[in-house]
Amino acid sequence: MIRHDIEKAITAALQSLGAEAISFVVERPGSMEYGDYASNVALAAFSRGGRQPNRAALKEMLGREMSRTE
Repeated sequence: MIRHDIEKAITAALQSLGAEAISFVVERPGSMEYGDYASNVALAAFSRGGRQPNRAALKEMLGREMSRTE
């Protein structure tokens, strides 16, 4: 259930950036010290364009999308 909500929030954030066709994964990390869930969305989204991910911008956008689903 939570994984699905995270996937929906990431998809909405990607759509707002005009990057709808990005394939990404949401999964539980191997160690809980890295959080409850992890995703490769930053690397997947930005590596296609040959750019480094701007994690701060992506984190802020995802935070806004997650607050809309609560």
